[in-house]
Amino acid sequence: IRDILRASFDDSIHFDLPEGEPPFEPNETYERDGTNGKLKNNTKRFTYLIKGSPMGKDVRPIKKEKIWVEILEGAHPDDVAVLTAMKDKELNVLYKGLTRELVKEVWPNLIRK
Repeated sequence: IRDILRASFDDSIHFDLPEGEPPFEPNETYERDGTNGKLKNNTKRFTYLIKGSPMGKDVRPIKKEKIWVEILEGAHPDDVAVLTAMKDKELNVLYKGLTRELVKEVWPNLIRK
């Protein structure tokens, strides 16, 4: 959750992806059984999608979009809206009352800029 909050509210993080939700096949068989951990594992792949990231500098835009679609297709269908809102810096629109100030209060060192 911290990765998602930081990506959503830290002004130094911007995804090098088009706005909105891309066409993809939702994962209808995903089960939240505690053993899957796909969202947690996939947050590590965010570094390839962030503008200015050393890990993503040689990744072509089409490959970045493919990675993003793979992340969405591996996520629980309910998480897709959260991930899309995070990418577009609109998590506060999805969750009223969730603000940058609140995140900074809960995790003072999470947001760097």
